[in-house]
Amino acid sequence: MIVMSVLLCIAGLFSFNFNKLKSDAYTPSTMPASIGSLTYSDYATRDDGAVFDKNVVNALFGKISGGTQTYAAAYNRVNSSQSVVTGSVYSGSGTANILTPWTQPNSMDYSALCGGTTAADGSKTAPNPFAVEFGGFKWNVVYATTNTTSMTDGNPDLIATLWLSDVVAGSIEFNDYSVRTTYCDFPSDMYSTSKIRVAALNGGGDTGLNYATSTTARNGTVSNRESHQFAQFTLSKQKIGQKSLTDYLTTPRNMLYQEKENFTWASRDTGTGYLAPNEAWGIPDDTIRSYSTSANKAIGGWSDAGLTGSTPQSDMRAYGGYPVVGGNVASYMVTDSNGNNLYNDWANDYLWLPSLTETGWYDTGIMWGASLWGIPATSSNIRLQSADTWVRSGYPYSGSSGTAARLLQNGGFNGYGNPTTSLNAYRPAIHLNLTEIANTLNKPEQSETKKPTYTGLEQTIDLTDSTLFTGFDVNIMYVSNIVKKDVSAGTVAPSVDTAETDVTKRTKVKVTDAGTYKLTLKTKPTTTSGITQKYVWSEKSTVGSPVANTDTTTIEFVVKKKQLEKPSITASDGTKTYNGSKQTVKVTNYPSDTVPATTTVAYPKDPMSATVTAKRDGNNYTPVFTVTQTEKTDATLELGMRDAAEYTVTLKIEDKVNYEWKDGTQSDTTATATVKPKQLAFTYKTDYV
Repeated sequence: MIVMSVLLCIAGLFSFNFNKLKSDAYTPSTMPASIGSLTYSDYATRDDGAVFDKNVVNALFGKISGGTQTYAAAYNRVNSSQSVVTGSVYSGSGTANILTPWTQPNSMDYSALCGGTTAADGSKTAPNPFAVEFGGFKWNVVYATTNTTSMTDGNPDLIATLWLSDVVAGSIEFNDYSVRTTYCDFPSDMYSTSKIRVAALNGGGDTGLNYATSTTARNGTVSNRESHQFAQFTLSKQKIGQKSLTDYLTTPRNMLYQEKENFTWASRDTGTGYLAPNEAWGIPDDTIRSYSTSANKAIGGWSDAGLTGSTPQSDMRAYGGYPVVGGNVASYMVTDSNGNNLYNDWANDYLWLPSLTETGWYDTGIMWGASLWGIPATSSNIRLQSADTWVRSGYPYSGSSGTAARLLQNGGFNGYGNPTTSLNAYRPAIHLNLTEIANTLNKPEQSETKKPTYTGLEQTIDLTDSTLFTGFDVNIMYVSNIVKKDVSAGTVAPSVDTAETDVTKRTKVKVTDAGTYKLTLKTKPTTTSGITQKYVWSEKSTVGSPVANTDTTTIEFVVKKKQLEKPSITASDGTKTYNGSKQTVKVTNYPSDTVPATTTVAYPKDPMSATVTAKRDGNNYTPVFTVTQTEKTDATLELGMRDAAEYTVTLKIEDKVNYEWKDGTQSDTTATATVKPKQLAFTYKTDYV
């Protein structure tokens, strides 16, 4: 509802064009500092499907609760609060308007979230402002509520409203045309069919929409919507995969205050108020009436000045009209001439422009329109911005429906004289579903620096060991199954440790072989301070193949192969001289099943084998004496050889599931030994002189 001063209107001076910056000019220093990014910078490409940095999420809960960094604390504080915005209701010509507080149950406004106060006259403070980052943008947290039809297990969700911290670079028209009538299919200041909604904000969901290009045509199109800067807030995982954040957003259709909002809730002017198009998506609060019941003055709070239709009701048909019938507001079907629903279609958007009722406006410290969101009337508040920006509110006064409202750089308002074809910046808002975020778990991850190594023995792995895993919380998750990723690898099947009889408390698994294992994890509900949470896992999705978040998931963990030193023969030990008897050469680093087991290491089978070949004078040679091999308890291999030859020992890892060389390879290696021929010495005498 736009408030209009009767005296100023009569004088023909009314415009609310408060565009003098003075000392209220925007500077970056007026932007609240961010507590961090709720979303990981690489959330769209992560293999584990994790979206949210839970440390920052918990910090946000702490801001909302006033200290305790838990979802339950934040929920309970919001649910037990109410927000108040104080407007002025016109009480008749020559009589001062009455300051009237309008309350929203189960809600906290910006002032309360920032540790502020509300005075008797409705003025507010916000001494500790803060912002968050989400989806690559910085946002002010302006409202929190459980007064919503968005439900989880029959309970209202906790919703936080975020308003972009500053305008988006660039500017756009509200619409490409401007007409002074609402008696048409597509009024130029109707937000649902506007160019700014469809082109600038990527509105229309996965199917997309055309925007109106005239009062009778809706054929404006937008291409490359998947690469739009706001695609993550407007398109589903089906369209853009893991990049989508719409699972964690709520639409205005679920917000009860946006169904009913009426500018007189917030107006602080001394004049007469009328409803403004596009503010409430439903029937506005009908407890508020215009100052006159005369048909030529107002119909259910709508301004009828300058209307061109046969009756005020028909002239407002594209806006729903909601005519007063016998003193009661009657619902009026919101359709175009073809029976298509139009006016409140924007209520299904995840990304939307705020209204003047929500932002409020002020000039030189005077709050002309109090903010439903509780933004104070000060010169250093989040209403200041780097450029004039569109809001979704239309401007119906004096037949000027070819104009729409904008919020000026200094937080003031200009509607009259601001055609819908003007170029302005824009600054959208979203409703963040904190219940959905709080109930979505990141999967535990195995430590990259400490992984169990194959020992030959059965090992018990405890997922609560923070040196092995991060993110495993025994209070909200448990292990239900384990299998090998490659079922043909190894010989010993893994199992869940069943020593804990309560299956929902099991955190341990038993493994023997090296390799990759797939663990099945399940969530379990918790109740804290009366707030029950049922959790799901954050899963990775791809374009065209979205994966639903459920209470069951799988993760992988690795038992490393045991690394072996490559066997060798020392030069001194590997050089012998033929003496007619068997001589022994020692191959070091040759573990075998003869090595005694310990409590931490066992060799249940021979991990490698050795093959000996021989050459003489460069030619293959088969020794008369067969080379013997004897495995020793000191992890050496004793070779027995007699014949003179060059011997090559090829050493092969036989158990490639569980062993590798220390260089990470598993290919065969060799060592050499030599039995040199014996040099014969003889003397002889000759009779020759």
